[in-house]
Order: sequence, then C-alpha cells, then structure tokens
Amino acid sequence: MPPKRRNPGANAKSPATPIDAKQRALIEQQEQLARKREQLERVIKEAPKKAEERKKLRQEELRTRRVDATVLIDRRFDTATTAGALPRRRHKPLRSQQRQARLVFLALLCGLLVLVIWLWSVWRW
Repeated sequence: MPPKRRNPGANAKSPATPIDAKQRALIEQQEQLARKREQLERVIKEAPKKAEERKKLRQEELRTRRVDATVLIDRRFDTATTAGALPRRRHKPLRSQQRQARLVFLALLCGLLVLVIWLWSVWRW
C-alpha cells in the first residue's frame, strides 16, 4: 500500500517558515498603512468643516466683543500679509554714493595722517 501524501497547507500546526513570517509581517504592515490612509482621508474630509467652524467662532467672538470697525484689520490691501510678509531689504548704495563715501574716507584718512605727523613733530621725545 503506497504511503499517503500530505497536503502542506492542510495541517494548521505545521511549523512556520521564514517566508510565512515575512508574509504575515507584510500583511500587518499593509493593514497599518490602510488604517493610516483612512485616518488621513478622514482628516482631509474634516478640514474644511473645521476651518468653517473656526471662521464662525472668530466672527461670533468679534460680534460679542463689539469691536469698532476702526480696530478691525482690513487685510485686503495689506501688502505685508499678501506678499508673504517678506522682510524689506536695504537698498544697495548707488555707484556715485559709493564713490563719494570712498573719497570722504580717504580725505579723513589723510587728515588723520597729517594730524599724527604734526603731533609727532611737536612732541619729539
């Protein structure tokens, strides 16, 4: 009588192979990613609602405080907020201004040199 063949998948108590362990780990990872994706999709769907709620709360707060219209900030024409609030850079001096500053520096340096020579001649040690 020939020996009976065993079906490898039929026995549930068969020892786990490294491939099976890796497959289970991949399945778990896939499930975690699916849960994370669902959570992020939920957050994306709720974002406009939350923004609308915040806007309504702010409007209600402004109404309850009864703030003057002069205190409220009109951001429609505010260039600092619409342009991304970029800091203003100092302008580079023009060439004529640079030349003038260089001449003033040289004149002062020559004056200092003359003063030092005069003081040296007066106070000879």
